[in-house]
Amino acid sequence: MKKIFLQKLLLNSLLFLFFPLLLPAQNRNDSLKTYTMEEHVFIVSRHRQSLPDVGRNVTIIKQEEINKSQCHSLGDLLSSQAGMHITGSGLNYGSTERIFLRGANSYHTVILIDGVRISDPSSVDNGLDLSELSLNNIERIEIIKGSHSTLFGSSAIAGVINIITKADDTSGVHVNASLSAGSFGKKTLALNNNISVHLNHKCGLYLNIGANQTASSGLDATIDTVTHTSVFKNRDKDNYNIFNYNVKSGWMGKKSDVSVSYRHSSQYSDLDKAAFVDDDNRFIEFDRELFLWSASHHLSQKVEICYQGGYSLMKRRDNDDSSIVDISGNYDHQYVNSIFTGSYQNHELLSIFTLKHLDLVAGLVLSREKMNIYNHVYSNDPVFGLYESVSDLDSLDLQSNSKSFFIHGTLNGELVCRKLAAFSMGAGFRLLNHKRFGNVMTWEINPSFKINKEALIYYSFSSGFNEPSLYRLYSPDKGFGAVVSRGNVNLRPEKSLSHEIGIKGRFSQNGSYSISFFNTQINDLIEYVYLWDKAISIDSLGNNWMRNDYRGDTYVNISEQKITGVEMQFEAILSRSFRIRTGFTYFHGNSLFSLQDVDTSITRENHVQLFESGLFVSENKTEKNSLVRRPDAIVNLAIYWSPYRNLTLSFSNRFVGQRYDSYYNPVLGPYGAMDNKLINAYSVSNLQVSYTISKSLFVSMNIENIFNRNYMEIYGFTSRPRGVYLKLDYKFTK
Repeated sequence: MKKIFLQKLLLNSLLFLFFPLLLPAQNRNDSLKTYTMEEHVFIVSRHRQSLPDVGRNVTIIKQEEINKSQCHSLGDLLSSQAGMHITGSGLNYGSTERIFLRGANSYHTVILIDGVRISDPSSVDNGLDLSELSLNNIERIEIIKGSHSTLFGSSAIAGVINIITKADDTSGVHVNASLSAGSFGKKTLALNNNISVHLNHKCGLYLNIGANQTASSGLDATIDTVTHTSVFKNRDKDNYNIFNYNVKSGWMGKKSDVSVSYRHSSQYSDLDKAAFVDDDNRFIEFDRELFLWSASHHLSQKVEICYQGGYSLMKRRDNDDSSIVDISGNYDHQYVNSIFTGSYQNHELLSIFTLKHLDLVAGLVLSREKMNIYNHVYSNDPVFGLYESVSDLDSLDLQSNSKSFFIHGTLNGELVCRKLAAFSMGAGFRLLNHKRFGNVMTWEINPSFKINKEALIYYSFSSGFNEPSLYRLYSPDKGFGAVVSRGNVNLRPEKSLSHEIGIKGRFSQNGSYSISFFNTQINDLIEYVYLWDKAISIDSLGNNWMRNDYRGDTYVNISEQKITGVEMQFEAILSRSFRIRTGFTYFHGNSLFSLQDVDTSITRENHVQLFESGLFVSENKTEKNSLVRRPDAIVNLAIYWSPYRNLTLSFSNRFVGQRYDSYYNPVLGPYGAMDNKLINAYSVSNLQVSYTISKSLFVSMNIENIFNRNYMEIYGFTSRPRGVYLKLDYKFTK
């Protein structure tokens, strides 16, 4: 199997990375005379920079590319980018979409909207589900990879994604509307509707309003492996619906910029129990209210003051009602209703200094997050009788507060002498104070050197951190026989140390490239563990049903994670009608753990078992050479061909290497744990045909997953088979 995987990887890599060399040289030469690739202004670094001058790995997805894609969510769009693996993006619509950037954990990437962090304190790990974010009313998306905790604080270990919404535009009324409909299997339907209205006055006032609705039906999210006719099955189709709307208003003057915005998201999804296990009567509802505001003023050409902030409220309701369990129509008489609520508030004051050879940013940040869990369990089993439990953590007032100060500067060598004009040095630090675990300091050193006007080589050496979530800190759940609660108030923040060296630039007037090598080490990684009676040998645990060997489940700092990889991206306009973009990422990751790293005041020196793998932790360092749900290799290819002025054909292919997934194994360890399963590599190819009918009307057809109709993205869950979608776009300007 490994030999076949390596053959697939080699074939895809050679084809995707060297495809431009197979084209006639004449086309490449002609393109040099007719096209110039646009340079972008990069603002994620907190001060304006020309994109070629930024000494980090940066990708910008422009509005045009977003509008022409038939992506239903942010996860769909990001999955085409190098270094990114979005679990759930190829499953049934509404599946949880989590981002694994450069092999780091799914909660190690910061998501911003207009520069303001959004997160989900109501979740276990504070990670964001990308499926809740629509692509409506977006001007562009900026992706900066690598450790950036100095500028963006907690969780920015793998990178930062900034979603920039539309603001001021040319004067007048601008209307954009799109309708997409399609099918991805027998008796399935997917709809995606968008509308946005932009009102702009020549004085600088603007009002933007947008709405999006995505819905799907007809696909069973789990794989049915039961073929025996005598087994009762009550499988159902899993539907999905999400509705978003947003309002943004502001004023842009010569020296000042003020804006306020409101975003609402309401999501409904059918859920199943686990891999291969259907549930006909379980659903989840998620609502988010998001308020954003910002104000900036140029005191002079060299000094700008900026204040921005956000307030987010979220509510997740998980309802698992009674299900029919036999052909006679009997129910299991079990009902579980869990309500997770959370809020996040952020305030940031920035001072930006733009001097002749020095850019300097200093900031003060205050943040506060809260969460609560309400849980109602009811069971009326014919054998064991009636059981009911209600718990509410509201009285615990679960919250955390942090404040931080950071300063970051970029110095050009010309400040010293003209001969050093090609050299730049970026550096900075952040000092954070957290209510629970005290002070944390991160830093960054980022030198870069321009080899010529077309190439830049850079190096980054930086530290990062990730705060423990409120659930991991304070969850009071405590089972029978447990000596500790699930939450651990002694958790330390996860800390990282990252190196990256890269080169980027142009290989022609119309071609760009970037190559980077990265290494990240994360210490004090938080793991969910079981504790077992220390007085009983591991081999004897769980063998005596009259004895309770269980001593609790909790979160501890125990692991060390190492990730090393390479990432390459190429883009070129090869002729007047032909453009190509390729990307390749390969990495290796492993984890190490030992009892020497465990806080024995929490475990009471009991046996420690990792829930993620079922392995027991010993005094010696144990190495685990696989990271769950993270492929070793990702290869992307996108080709755009316009044979006629109004017609564009695009082909994309995504190769995802083999990876390990996890599933619950009831016989692993004393009472079951997560086991690992090797999942085969796969490729997914899409074809899109777009035609411009007029300046106002645009139509496209997308055939998704042309060749590979049977592959597994997540173990036990159904990947979307071949689908055909039609999309109609309308634009009006007055």
